[in-house]
Amino acid sequence: MPQRKRLGIGKSKLEFISKTIQTHNSSHNRSKLLLEIK
Repeated sequence: MPQRKRLGIGKSKLEFISKTIQTHNSSHNRSKLLLEIK
């Protein structure tokens, strides 16, 4: 049982990390596009 709990926490952490990476990448790409337009 404790192992399953730990797994759940890890999964939520992974999802949170992937979400932050996605938002960071999208904002980075947006700034790149703006630079190219200029």
